Amino acid sequence: MTGKLLYPKIFLLSYRPKSGCKYFEVRESEGMYYAYCKVLERPLQRSVVEKCERFWETCPFRKMAARMEEGEL
Repeated sequence: MTGKLLYPKIFLLSYRPKSGCKYFEVRESEGMYYAYCKVLERPLQRSVVEKCERFWETCPFRKMAARMEEGEL
């Protein structure tokens, strides 16, 4: 995604989020942070970021992407 986010209030965070998921990416915008999911190819809403930080190992999107990389799907 390039340019400004359309709905920054639902995406922007005042802290830099962290996740053990290799598909989770942190990006910066105007001095704030937002999380981006490489599997979904979109930014994540603030309400979803905490789940990605805490429960990334059981994420169905991460599991599907890992299986695709291994050629299982």
